[in-house]
Amino acid sequence: MRKKKPLTVFILAMICFAATGNIANIPLIALYGVSSIFYFAISALIFFIPLALISAELATSFPKAGGVYLWVREAFGSSFGFLAIWLQWIQNVVWFPTMLIFIASTFGYIISPDLVNNKIYIFSIFIITFWGITFLNFLGIKTSGLFSTICIVLGTILPGIVIVILGIIWFLKGFPREIAFTFDNFFPNLRSMSQLALLASFVITTSGMEMPAVHAKDVDNPRKNYPKAILIATILIFGIFSLGALSVAMIIPEAKISLGAGAISGFSHFFKAYNLSWAVPIFAFLMTFGALGMLNTSLSFSIICAYL
Repeated sequence: MRKKKPLTVFILAMICFAATGNIANIPLIALYGVSSIFYFAISALIFFIPLALISAELATSFPKAGGVYLWVREAFGSSFGFLAIWLQWIQNVVWFPTMLIFIASTFGYIISPDLVNNKIYIFSIFIITFWGITFLNFLGIKTSGLFSTICIVLGTILPGIVIVILGIIWFLKGFPREIAFTFDNFFPNLRSMSQLALLASFVITTSGMEMPAVHAKDVDNPRKNYPKAILIATILIFGIFSLGALSVAMIIPEAKISLGAGAISGFSHFFKAYNLSWAVPIFAFLMTFGALGMLNTSLSFSIICAYL
């Protein structure tokens, strides 16, 4: 009897989502108001959707472990394959500390905001979290994928849906809006180099969809199921993050969407507008879960890279 693969379509979709979707990006996107939809649309057309389609096609053409390394190796040889996977891996040298800082600061917000400046606390969270996720991956891809799925559903998708629903309620109730939904506001000034540079930040927030291709061999019938997972992840990413950003921009004044204060500070203003300040620690706890899912997905990818 054929052995069942460890990943289902839904778990693979959540891994794809975790590789790209970070709820902490919503306040960043919200800074651009209605024009964020324009940036989302352009980045989707010129980068995200082509990347997703190419990843789905190549993953189904080479349904085994390897991902980008395998694709480039088959086309240009082992040397270029190694260069491609090394470039994809080395970004984690910068990304891991960034995500660990986000996890430590967001979790610290629940206990005491002053912990953000406590070096011993930050270092302790770094070590405990990083090694904890590393040992989790030693339990196998099924356990790792299930962990990422739970974290992403509870820590990113659920909070994202809540933000979208609260934004829709605000809009339908006719409460004062901080942004105007007009045709002119939809289009940014593309003659400005600074505005064009913003497009790069949107492209970066939608990168990473090619990373889960290393798990193509771990799902049943990858030619059929991998594209399904990509489609589910794509719909969730654009639905939650575009509508979520509009919700935040509509309710919070632009001056209060401070990137320096962190994502949780922006969401704190969001919930205060509804007199739901009590929900902020719960939201911070869920965001920590979502970040753990992202960290686990990337660390799992890095471990697989080490074996290629």
